[in-house]
Amino acid sequence: MYVLPGSVSASLSSDLIACLKHTYAESTKACYRTHLKSYSSFCTVLGIPLVPAEPHYVALYSILLARTLKYGSITQYLNIISLLHKSLDVASPLSSFLVQSTLRGIKNTIGHEPSVKLPVTPVILSNMLNNLDLSNYEHSCIWTCSLVMFFGLLRKSNMIGKHKLLRSDVNFVNGAVHLVIRSSKTRNRNIDPPRILAFPRMAGHELCPVAAILHYMYLTRHLPLTAPLCAIPRGNTYYQLSYSSIVKVIRDAVSNDQALSYSTHSFRRGGASWMHSIGMSCDSIRMLGDWKSNCYQRYILIDSAILSYGAISRMQQALPVPATHPEPPIDG
Repeated sequence: MYVLPGSVSASLSSDLIACLKHTYAESTKACYRTHLKSYSSFCTVLGIPLVPAEPHYVALYSILLARTLKYGSITQYLNIISLLHKSLDVASPLSSFLVQSTLRGIKNTIGHEPSVKLPVTPVILSNMLNNLDLSNYEHSCIWTCSLVMFFGLLRKSNMIGKHKLLRSDVNFVNGAVHLVIRSSKTRNRNIDPPRILAFPRMAGHELCPVAAILHYMYLTRHLPLTAPLCAIPRGNTYYQLSYSSIVKVIRDAVSNDQALSYSTHSFRRGGASWMHSIGMSCDSIRMLGDWKSNCYQRYILIDSAILSYGAISRMQQALPVPATHPEPPIDG
């Protein structure tokens, strides 16, 4: 059958639009929408076009953002301006001397210190457990979620977000628990094969993730397999565990002056730091955490006292045989 060239063009154009819709992940598109709304409001108030943008106005927008945002967030908000110009094959004003000088001045003024959450430790996990009643649906769910994120280095999106695990993703194999991770921030379920997280049984230990999962799965055995792993029963239905309920339990387990420095991200950072402290290789940590780059190194908090003590102790072994001079006294 003869196909008109116009029909072919229309079909290809339709496929192109569908393809472009999948350029970015949904979470990335949500961020871009927020950034575009902010920049669009700025341009509306000043009565200037979004594209092409003059460097002078971009510099003013940067100053406005600096009143409420940190430097890292400012550069993220400005990225939408670059994307708008690239989409129209117009030179981006972000590379101009004025904008770059403005950003450098902002960085030197307000600093470039990212908001880094403190890591959860096994001691903090034990403190959390002391504040939980595992016969309670929500408490048991929080405990399960916490241990899985800590030992599995999972992001919160795999527990209570877009990539959340379902009950059907939990398998019991020879006393161990296997979790099927079908998608994540760095893993596309349409392209990448699922990966398996295997948790061994820590017999008799209060921090055993297998025991926590088994307990919660049995406690909520009436829920369907299509429900999220972190679903909490409510009558004949269920609701999703919330971010705030997990954060509250963490902050109740630490000192008040540090409470705001903990979030669900503290589990992932805490697990990575703890694994590094017990001698697990960086490659193993990167693979377990499903990091695609070396950014995992920012998650590892190294105790400088332990590091320096170990390093100097090894240096001591390589020192020459000491002369017969008496050691100086150590004053209190």
